[in-house]
Amino acid sequence: MKIALIGFGEAGQMFAEGLRARADIYAYDINITDAMQKAATTLGVTLSSSQEAVLVDAELILSLVTADQSSIAAQSAAPFISAGQPYLEMNSVAPKTKQLNAELIPSLIDVAIMAPVHPKRMSVPLLVAHPNSNEITDLLKVLGFNAKSVGADVGHAAAIKMCRSIMIKGMEALTIECLSTARYFGVESDVLASLHSSFPEMGWDRDRADYWFGRVALHGQRRAAEMREVAKTVADAGVPSEMSLEVSKTQAIYAGNISYLKGE
Repeated sequence: MKIALIGFGEAGQMFAEGLRARADIYAYDINITDAMQKAATTLGVTLSSSQEAVLVDAELILSLVTADQSSIAAQSAAPFISAGQPYLEMNSVAPKTKQLNAELIPSLIDVAIMAPVHPKRMSVPLLVAHPNSNEITDLLKVLGFNAKSVGADVGHAAAIKMCRSIMIKGMEALTIECLSTARYFGVESDVLASLHSSFPEMGWDRDRADYWFGRVALHGQRRAAEMREVAKTVADAGVPSEMSLEVSKTQAIYAGNISYLKGE
């Protein structure tokens, strides 16, 4: 079985590792780095700058790019995809974005990745929405994925993902703003103790804050792009989206900033 990956970043590489015993993996990336090439060699992945070569005869296509590249990736791939090639739109984008991409690629399946791929890898929960979602879900399970069908409508899985992100990415942004301010005033330990007292199950007395700071520092730009898609989702529902837009800005501001983790 030939499986094609569009995008060979963190998620693509981790899925390739889990799939390589079950399929021949081909990957396309618009910007192939030395690190990608090294990973491809280690994993036995055929990494190419020719999208057509990667997609031809692929029995399954996984789109794994950043949210702001999802539509561009679909537009670029569409000429090389036939009706019989399932295109798994796995990117963190609004339901309407997936629906518009499906107009370009009729074989598109809405798949939402519901947690960070690292460290869960192949066990990360996937939600699948498509008229043939049960069949696609069964295939994904055979390949080793943790997949669940959530209905027939493309965009349904995306809606679940986007609404969840309002809460999760919002809590990340609030934590960053709260504890950065607390550290400036020298009351960080007091604030964390108070948060632990109110929400003991969240791990404020352990590594909760450091984990969220670390995720934003490493992936803030990607998360900011996702939150812009979240804001589109909110606006499409007729709900004011200012909060999601501000969360996007906070994620972008702190991307690459690990001063909190260093104790500076």
